[in-house]
Amino acid sequence: MTRPPHTSDTSRLSLAERARLAAAQREPDPSGLEDPRWREQAAMHAHVIAGMFGVDPLCVRYRRDPHRSYGSRGYWPGVLLQVSDPADPAQILQVIPDLAGAYLLLAPCPQCGQPTPAARIAELADLAAIDPIPTGPLATPAIGRPLDFHGDPAHLPGCRYRPDTPTTPPGADPADATDG
Repeated sequence: MTRPPHTSDTSRLSLAERARLAAAQREPDPSGLEDPRWREQAAMHAHVIAGMFGVDPLCVRYRRDPHRSYGSRGYWPGVLLQVSDPADPAQILQVIPDLAGAYLLLAPCPQCGQPTPAARIAELADLAAIDPIPTGPLATPAIGRPLDFHGDPAHLPGCRYRPDTPTTPPGADPADATDG
């Protein structure tokens, strides 16, 4: 797959060239049954994030979230947004839509290392409060993470923050669980 070029590379391209680049970044649905409404929703979220972060839309890719789905019985796949930093395209932020209308920045879980909610982002200024911004494998502590972190479906089996971890009593906060 091609990595989206950063803004300075695309600012001089024609609309047709930009459209071809955008089409090349689309990831096909492996099942071949993609609902066009899902792609419309995903594209809308990508445009919102591009505007919120002030980056070229070609710096934002979307794909099906491999861990999260929505709707009754998880019918509607989640949207995973990947934002390339125009100043350093190797730095990629992962963001998912929040059901409350904001977005959740993902970072590795401090225990299992899976990408889980690390911070709620409603505007660009919210990124300034995160130091460093989690773009790599560096895990950030669970303290201060949004409630969505606890019980996020991306946690691996056995992670103390997963909702079905045997050491977590039903209805208890997984952060308070004991390991053993």
